[in-house]
Amino acid sequence: MANYRGTLFFSFAGPPADGWTEKVDFVAPDNSSAQTIFQQIVTARRYTLSQSIMLSMFKLATVAPKLSAKTTKYFLAQTKIFLSPDVQGGLGFLSVVDTPNAAVLVQVQYNGYSRVGNYQVRGIPDTWWDGGALTPAAQAVNFYFQFLQKIPMQLFHVNRTSGALTIYPMQCSHLQRISSRRTGRPFGQLRGRRRKKVA
Repeated sequence: MANYRGTLFFSFAGPPADGWTEKVDFVAPDNSSAQTIFQQIVTARRYTLSQSIMLSMFKLATVAPKLSAKTTKYFLAQTKIFLSPDVQGGLGFLSVVDTPNAAVLVQVQYNGYSRVGNYQVRGIPDTWWDGGALTPAAQAVNFYFQFLQKIPMQLFHVNRTSGALTIYPMQCSHLQRISSRRTGRPFGQLRGRRRKKVA
């Protein structure tokens, strides 16, 4: 079995035009099986995504501990298998959204509940929340995390000193509340300092 990381790239048409990424770690016997599993994850995520959001591309990579020559510490290095520029048109299947920063906060527990991770599921339709509270429709996000549990999604932890990799399988998830987190810059936007105006 090999360790894989799938990264999904999301874009909101705006305004404002924003983007963000989400990752899912899992294990699979080979690259072909990993691609099949990840395509299923992509499709399942679109069922929790507003049609105002574009799932613009996704990346699949193997991950393994690697020693940094600069810091002399181990980290999880990725080796890309493929990067898809298009995901079946890429739009979500649900109703429109005006606030891409709104998210459902989901708590995920791993390995006999010894590890806990919080996930903010962004790109949700406006019908999933009202007045700062989740509506019953938001319960649909549970189906996505139940699917991730069947895979199961993993939590990879590398010891920065020894390089030992510990894998924690997902045990369960709990929908918490409506949340909000600012999205990042649109993909492809140039970074760097602004040019000074010439008088």
